[in-house]
Amino acid sequence: MSTPNVGSFRDRVTIRRRGTETVDRNGNASVAMESIRTIAAEVRHQSDREYLQSAGSQLETMVYIRCRTQADLQADDQLLHNGTVYEIKERHPLDDYGLYERIRAVAVRAERGA
Repeated sequence: MSTPNVGSFRDRVTIRRRGTETVDRNGNASVAMESIRTIAAEVRHQSDREYLQSAGSQLETMVYIRCRTQADLQADDQLLHNGTVYEIKERHPLDDYGLYERIRAVAVRAERGA
């Protein structure tokens, strides 16, 4: 494995985590997401070739995020980039030392949970 070029980490990604849960007077629960921190990363959208190789079966917007390893990142955390919220699907180390990782994430759809 090779070490990524840190100079290519020009995008900013905000890590968001579940915060407090509130219940309104009708009994509906809602969870507020709290911003933990913003990190430098390289964000790459799924290529047309990757989409076609999946036979066009993916209806989700997928991105690959390369960044320094985020040891405290949790499975249910969300990533915010350019106004789009993404769910984490996979994490893979990019080097032998565990300093960098690649995260595969998909956009959260507005109708989810409805």
